[in-house]
Order: sequence, then structure tokens, then C-alpha cells
Amino acid sequence: LFWRIHLIDVYSNLIAFVIVTLLSTYALALAYKNTKFVLKHK
Repeated sequence: LFWRIHLIDVYSNLIAFVIVTLLSTYALALAYKNTKFVLKHK
């Protein structure tokens, strides 16, 4: 039982970690695009 609970905990943490990683990657990509866009217009 302990191992099953432990595995569930690891999986939920992993899912949260993946979501956070994807969100920060997406935010960085957006910021990078916006910066390039601004530089192009100057």
C-alpha cells in the first residue's frame, strides 16, 4: 500500500513538473517572438 501511494505521489508531481516546464517554455517562446518583432520594427 505504501509503495502504491508513493507511486501516485511521484506521478502527480511529475505531471505538475511537466505542465510547469511546458508553460515556461511556451512563455519563453512568446517573449522571444515578441522581442524579435520589436527589434524588426526599430
